[in-house]
Amino acid sequence: MDRASGPVQPPGSTELMATAAEIVSELAKAGVSSGERLLKDLLGRLPLS
Repeated sequence: MDRASGPVQPPGSTELMATAAEIVSELAKAGVSSGERLLKDLLGRLPLS
């Protein structure tokens, strides 16, 4: 494990924005995936006449 030898600088605003955008993107993908599963499940339960 690498350890910093000395003070560590906090991330800059650009790095924070990039990380936040990546998190939002991952959450959106997870939400879409969950929504698709729910829709398929609901459609699978509909009686076909």
